Parts: sequence; C-alpha cells; structure tokens
Amino acid sequence: MGESSGNAAIYDALQKTLSDSYIDWGDARSDNFTFSGTGDYQILVTMNGLTSLTTTANWNDLYTTISRANASIKNLPNVKTLSIIDRDHYLAQAHAIRAYMYFYAVRLWGAVPVWLTPYENVNDDPKKPRSPADSVINSVIIPDLTKALTLVNKNINLVYEINQGAILAMLTDVHMWKKDYAAAITSSAQFSALPYKYDVTAATHLDYRNIFTNPATSKEAVWTLNWDYVKDGGNEIALRIGSSGNTSNYEIDSVAFLKFEADRNDIRRAVAYDTNVVNALNDVTQIWKFYDLDPITAKPKYPIRAESNAKLPLYRTADVLLLRAEALNKTGDKAG
Repeated sequence: MGESSGNAAIYDALQKTLSDSYIDWGDARSDNFTFSGTGDYQILVTMNGLTSLTTTANWNDLYTTISRANASIKNLPNVKTLSIIDRDHYLAQAHAIRAYMYFYAVRLWGAVPVWLTPYENVNDDPKKPRSPADSVINSVIIPDLTKALTLVNKNINLVYEINQGAILAMLTDVHMWKKDYAAAITSSAQFSALPYKYDVTAATHLDYRNIFTNPATSKEAVWTLNWDYVKDGGNEIALRIGSSGNTSNYEIDSVAFLKFEADRNDIRRAVAYDTNVVNALNDVTQIWKFYDLDPITAKPKYPIRAESNAKLPLYRTADVLLLRAEALNKTGDKAG
C-alpha cells in the first residue's frame, strides 16, 4: 500500500465510523432530537437505553480507524520515497485522527482498550483490558495531538483533512473535557492567532448554509469530513435526518422546535428545517442544512439514501470560540 493510499484508508475508516454514528453519538442523544416512527433502534438511542446489541454501541469501526492510524504511524517513518515534509504531514494526520477516535471512545464508553501498535500477529490476544478514561486522555490523546501539532504542514489548510486549526480545535475540546481551563485558553488563543482568518460572521442564511454544503468556501469551517457517494457510497446520515425515500429515524424535539420558532430573525432557522411547518405536531423529520438547494424550488433537494453526499462538520470556529468563552468564564476572566 502506498503512503497516499494508507492515508486515504484512515479517512475511509473514519467515514465508515461516522456515517453510522455522527448523529447517533451526537444530536440524537441530546434534547434537540427525539425518535421518529416506532423503530426500537431510534427509541433506544434517544432514550439512552442502549444495550450491547444496539448497533451504535458497537466500537468495531472506531477501532478499525485506530488500527489503520497505528499502521501508518509505524510504517511511514520507513518510507524513503517521501520528503520529510510530506511524511510528517501524513504522520500528523494519523496521530490526530487516532486521538480523535480515542476522544470519542472515552466520552462514549469511559474506560476503553488502548492499541498504539498494529495488530499483526493472529497469535496475539486481540483483547485488552480497559484503561481509565483519564489515563487515555493524558497518555494517548494529548500526546498524539501535541505530536501532530509539531508535524503538521502549517502551509496546508485544506478543510477536508487534518490541518493546524483542526488540531488546535481538538486540543481545546480535550482540555475543556478534562476541565483544564488554562490549557484550553492557551490552545484557543493559538487557534485565533492562526493566519487563516477563521471567522463566524455568517451575514446571511446562505453563508451559514455553506458551512454544511460548501465548507471549502466558508471561513467558519475548520475540519469537515468529505463525502462523494460515487467513490464512498451513500452515507447513513440521510437515514437519520431525512432522504427522499426513507422515513427519518429522528425528528426535532417539540420543545426545541418551539424555542427555535420563537426567534423568526435567526438566520439558522430557514436553513435548519421547513419553515412552512407551523407547529411541532407536523413532525419536523427532515433537516435541511446538509443538502444543496434545488435550483428550481430554492429548497433543499433530498437525495435518495444511497446517494447522500452529506458533509459532516467535525470542528467549526464557533466551537472553539464558545469553548474559549466557557474557559474564560470558569477562570473569572470576563473580559478575555
């Protein structure tokens, strides 16, 4: 496997992991969404009644991504056909994505098994005891991100791959998770000092839409997981938030919907859902923001499930600024 193919394989595994779980591990378990229809699966997810048999509680795809990152971290230093700059940039992405997967793991499961080397010998025991979450954060996640920050090519700022901004955003997120507010303030300040001119001034609903449908043109998008159904197959996001031929697994919770409806001037409202829905009894089961506008109707065009190209924002500038604001508040710095 070539070095570029190895790097692509990590992203391929990341796509598979988050295709099934981006909504299930996030909004679906919050008070923003509730279940739609009568399927047991979505009821278990929204009610946090998961069992070992619930698909979204399975970490196999997550550890596949970790395994591929481990293989790159082990083998890339031995590749002689790469320049040092290119090799280090690939290594930065492997370290950062491994950290990203372990960060998901400890937030979801707490203590988890730690693999930092590829599983290459079938005679080795494939099972490992769980390591405490704090240990994984301190001995794996933060060192991986710190290493990635030293290796990443700072002249490359592509929104669809790990970049310097994404690493600093992730570091800020991790520091806040462990309540290390001083470290979060430092990493968020480093993020804000980057020369890429990240911004959150979405003047219109179309600017806001670009974060989700055309992030390469958005100053707010930091790191987005790209999707091309021709190359990658349709992602499962459409099943969760609406497609042309499937009933959505989830819908906007009625309380959240009515709060959102209370502010008709919020530019996010027209992007998030059909504003012709006048009350929560209509079941807002389709989320608009991930889909491109139909040139004829000027409304989002829902893809069939097998052709969903939904791009998944993993970090946005707003994420970092809000985390920084929380850290400053926790330390009593009201002016920072």
